[in-house]
Amino acid sequence: MAFDDLIRTGLELADSLTAPLQATVSHEAWQHSDGLGGGTYAAAVNRPAIIVRRNRERQMSDGRTILTTARITFLRPIDPEGSVGRQEPVDSRDRLTLPDGSTDPVADVEALIDPDTGRGYYAVVYLGRATA
Repeated sequence: MAFDDLIRTGLELADSLTAPLQATVSHEAWQHSDGLGGGTYAAAVNRPAIIVRRNRERQMSDGRTILTTARITFLRPIDPEGSVGRQEPVDSRDRLTLPDGSTDPVADVEALIDPDTGRGYYAVVYLGRATA
């Protein structure tokens, strides 16, 4: 078994074992600017995820400090939305709504990339805001 197969199998197992802990996150993918300072979005897609609510400062690679309010872990690959100019699979302009209706901007996204598909095996999304 190749290492990438081991990762896929491990994530499938983690997904099935944590299913009772997962909640539904509404994901509206940003498509393009509307010319008025806003954006247009694809229809919302409901995605199962592990959600950890916690206020925590996080130092970004560019030196900024952000206060994260939630960490959302998607254990399943997210298909690219496909619009020009967006970061896949989750763009910082996307809207993610938690089960309680709360949302904050996407502050950071982490993913281990599958070399066969070019998509993340999984994605970890941090919601939050700059502190300064």
